[in-house]
Amino acid sequence: MKALNSPAVKLMYDTEHVQVMDGDLLHDLERVAAEIGSVQIADVPGRLEPGQGEINFVQFFRKLNQVGYQGLVELENNFSRPGVQGELLAYEALCQISSVRLKLEQIQLIMQSDVIVHGCGFRNYLL
Repeated sequence: MKALNSPAVKLMYDTEHVQVMDGDLLHDLERVAAEIGSVQIADVPGRLEPGQGEINFVQFFRKLNQVGYQGLVELENNFSRPGVQGELLAYEALCQISSVRLKLEQIQLIMQSDVIVHGCGFRNYLL
């Protein structure tokens, strides 16, 4: 990316892949923050919804806020339970994360869902 030196080329930061491959999610986030164009979140193991694995997403979003990221954040996960029940678990996890009062109003969350969700201080854009 640095060799290309183009504003059109950005990094897609995937929490599940970074955690599996390196195990130091926060350090890596800080190291590449200026190069990130979008963030995908999923927990480890199993690429499940936030809160179902080993990643501390409260710390992750704090760091994301500290590095000044204001771009797209996507839920890119499998669900630990089928259907709407799994989607609601993901949504509840995001509500718990938002309870720490991070500045997430500028982060757009795209939920891969037909369920319309409200509240928790997030703007939700459903595709």
